[in-house]
Amino acid sequence: PFPAITYTPTGALRTALLNRAGAWPRDPMDIRLLESIADDVISSASPSTNPAGDGLLPPYSGAPPAAPLDTDNDGMPDAWEIARG
Repeated sequence: PFPAITYTPTGALRTALLNRAGAWPRDPMDIRLLESIADDVISSASPSTNPAGDGLLPPYSGAPPAAPLDTDNDGMPDAWEIARG
């Protein structure tokens, strides 16, 4: 059998999130995100921005990073092949 599933009532969600969600000790990103829950305010900042300077290192550019060099196109990066012979 499967373990029982417990649900948090809607009215208790804010308290549950503020007291149990995120990393402990709180890092700057958790603090910023949970402040919006505590203040009942949704940030208008774009998800691709970092207003608090607390994450997204290196800064999000809006594009994926460049693929590693693979001169023989076998799917294995050249650096990996060179390092492992």
